[in-house]
Amino acid sequence: MNNKATNSFRGPVLKLGIAVVIFSLSIFSPLNLYADQLTVGVAINDLNNPFFLQIVKGAKRKADQLSHNQVTMLVADSGYDVQRQRYQIQQMIDRKANIILITAADQQKLKADILHAIQKGVQVIAVDVEAEGAVATVATDNVKAGFLACEFLARSLNYNGTVALIDGPPVSAVSDRMRGCQDALATHSSVKVVRSEVNGEGSQPGGSRAMESLLKEHSDVAAVFAINDPSAIGAELFAQRAGNRDLLISSVDGAPIIQNTLKNSASLVSATAAQYPDQMAEKAVALGFSLMSGVKLDQKIFLIDPSLITKENVLKYKGWND
Repeated sequence: MNNKATNSFRGPVLKLGIAVVIFSLSIFSPLNLYADQLTVGVAINDLNNPFFLQIVKGAKRKADQLSHNQVTMLVADSGYDVQRQRYQIQQMIDRKANIILITAADQQKLKADILHAIQKGVQVIAVDVEAEGAVATVATDNVKAGFLACEFLARSLNYNGTVALIDGPPVSAVSDRMRGCQDALATHSSVKVVRSEVNGEGSQPGGSRAMESLLKEHSDVAAVFAINDPSAIGAELFAQRAGNRDLLISSVDGAPIIQNTLKNSASLVSATAAQYPDQMAEKAVALGFSLMSGVKLDQKIFLIDPSLITKENVLKYKGWND
């Protein structure tokens, strides 16, 4: 990499809870569109979640490839705060971003900010969740992911028993997973479905709280679907502490922590529908470059297929690329 300078972009644009590097490099775009500097912004929600870190890595890897290892990366963590993400988008515009990848803190409320960015010549691509106003969306086929994870639970229960659902943040990725899960379970008349009254928030502590609520209300729960791996781990931790060691848990992500968990025969988590955040980010950056060259897209939604990973096939699973 031909680094000329490195600096930290502080303030609301970056939440520096972990080490994040902003690369400042001079560039000549391989598309011969820009004689000065090319800048890619990545506006995500939680840098403590390895899923979002993979989005950053995938975006950087593809941008390096397309720019001959010369690119400025701007990375911002909103903490699911719409106002913070709104300000971060404006800062990326001010820093002359050519492409912005965004995992929106809210699907509708950022529309005006996204359209403003596009009016300024920025290619805004939504990643993981839809965002109104974005030029395109690249995401996991989350309906299929939820279906795979919950069909696994139904099959493991011999299509008879109570399955509980742990919800998450109100974004399209989560609602699609829940829809896919319920579609799978609805085809089996002897499977009873209950939902936690507590939102698992997509986090480990939230998953534990949701599991506690579930077990208080539904003592007959035999299996649990959590919308992502962190909340599944939280659910398992509470269930283990409460002495419920016969539960089956499935989720969506395929994160490194679940890889290790699935290799543990005593783990309650038995499956995850793996998604590929780095591939999503790479696709989004590639779309941004195409749009910069004047290419017109013939579709707005691009879906990446998930894969069901279980205790039986986890050793063959390569996991998220570094």
